Amino acid sequence: MKRLKSGRAEVLDRLRSAKRLLLLLDFDGTLSLIVADPKAARMEPTIERVLRRLARTKGRKVAVISGRALRDLRSRVRVPGAILIGNHGLESTDRHVTGHPEVLRARHLRPLLDILHRKLHVTVGHWPGVRLEHKGWTLSVHYRGLSRERRLLLERTLSYYRHKASGQPLIWRRGKQVLEVRPDVRWDKGRAAERLYKSVRADRALVCGDDRTDEDMFRQLRNKAVTVRVGRGVRSHAQYRIEGPRELAGLLEELC
Repeated sequence: MKRLKSGRAEVLDRLRSAKRLLLLLDFDGTLSLIVADPKAARMEPTIERVLRRLARTKGRKVAVISGRALRDLRSRVRVPGAILIGNHGLESTDRHVTGHPEVLRARHLRPLLDILHRKLHVTVGHWPGVRLEHKGWTLSVHYRGLSRERRLLLERTLSYYRHKASGQPLIWRRGKQVLEVRPDVRWDKGRAAERLYKSVRADRALVCGDDRTDEDMFRQLRNKAVTVRVGRGVRSHAQYRIEGPRELAGLLEELC
């Protein structure tokens, strides 16, 4: 993975030469800064302005993909014409993305998440620094504000529930200060990204993300996209790395 600065001109040439370019961008940590309270996350104003311009440009399609619920994402992305994909690909404004049989199978597993949510609500839902987020299709346990001592106890509690649910078709996956639980189906951001790529008939994509779940997109579209990891200090399947949302804003402005 190289710093984007070292190959910026080449990357821009590759993206500008595409007849149908898909801009597929994660939200938290990519279009917005990471904040202690996820409810306070807002898209960087410069990025919002440039995405609106790109969404109006012929041959350019803007899409935002996130672990957030689609309803939540709609309230934060004010880019007319943009495709929105929530819950790691299980919800979307593009019906082609969510028409896959694996997404339909996930719908039947939602009652399992309801049960787990009720149990976690009773045991850790009242802890200061812990926030449970039931997004219908997925369940998130946020613990960014939790003290170090409490975090060890939370780890043990979550390990207990994970062991109790070991026979259930659920996936437990860690992100940045969050544990996400979702249906065990063959569907993730990567598969949703590939389906969208075909749906919009793109011939190239720019894929940007900052978290572990975004690695699925980097792998799935590695031969069809310029892939960019946002942030520092991690190994990644992305081709390039940038420091943060503000550096992404500069890249998108040059692309305009």
